[in-house]
Amino acid sequence: MEFATIEPGRHVVRADCGIILVGSVEVALTSSTGGTTSTLMVLVFFVLVGAMLLRRQFSAWRRVA
Repeated sequence: MEFATIEPGRHVVRADCGIILVGSVEVALTSSTGGTTSTLMVLVFFVLVGAMLLRRQFSAWRRVA
């Protein structure tokens, strides 16, 4: 079964195939762009922390030499 348009919310689905089957479906709108943004933020965080640790490592190395 295909739907041309569907509205968000709870919908009752009824099937009559010799016996009557009734069920409900919850439809919600979601966005896939939020996950990409949060993944990018985590990646940038780890890159900055890694750069900070490398800088700290090399500054300690310069003092010893």
